[in-house]
Amino acid sequence: MVPEKAADIKGGLDEGVLRARGAGEAAGRLDARAKQRTAEMAAALKKSEIKDEIAPERQRWKTASKNHAELTARVEKLPEGPDKRRLQEKSKKAAAALKSADEALRKGEDAAAAASSALQKMKDAQRRAQSPAGELETSAAEVRRLAGLLPGAADEAKARLDLLGQEPRNVSRTRAWDNLEAARGLTSGLFVSADASCSRASELHNQSAAFARAQGDFEKSRAASGAAPAEARPFLDEAEKTLSSVWDSLPQR
Repeated sequence: MVPEKAADIKGGLDEGVLRARGAGEAAGRLDARAKQRTAEMAAALKKSEIKDEIAPERQRWKTASKNHAELTARVEKLPEGPDKRRLQEKSKKAAAALKSADEALRKGEDAAAAASSALQKMKDAQRRAQSPAGELETSAAEVRRLAGLLPGAADEAKARLDLLGQEPRNVSRTRAWDNLEAARGLTSGLFVSADASCSRASELHNQSAAFARAQGDFEKSRAASGAAPAEARPFLDEAEKTLSSVWDSLPQR
């Protein structure tokens, strides 16, 4: 190491300090975004409940189907004639309404199952995101810590470089080298932690994207499930009304 090269070395130290400051700021932004995203995922899960609004209408369908089977059997035992044929037509009408209601409810039940599956995927993605988010917080803090230490270490190294030639040659070189090594060690550790921050941020991004996809599927399926009862209800009303008419028209025992 010769005094003539001190200016270039000091310029490199200044550049390293600037790069370290930028890395610290970038790590801070990554950590802030990670905290925001993990909070968003947690909040989304709290609002992602599946209400079972299909069960009451499914029970209505089961009751109406049982009544239909019983009334149809009684109609078939009636003597042949116009009254029997009229009640048979009503029975067919009720059967068609029950079939339509069943189809609507099945779509809703399938959608509810899909929503449940998507919700589990959301939970899995949120759980998998916790580890990289925590590691990112740690590595980003280390980047910022080292970035804060580097300016002082660089200043010490530059001051030592200014003394080259003013002390015994071997002593001045050794001391300057030691100070440079200290600054380089901080820089090396900083960028190792910065690389770790970027890697953890990438992992978190992947889990965030998986969460978003599952959330989209969940919302779509939940909406379809929630619409099923309203779609089935008019058919159930029609079936129950028709079956009531059949009952009223049958000879009472």
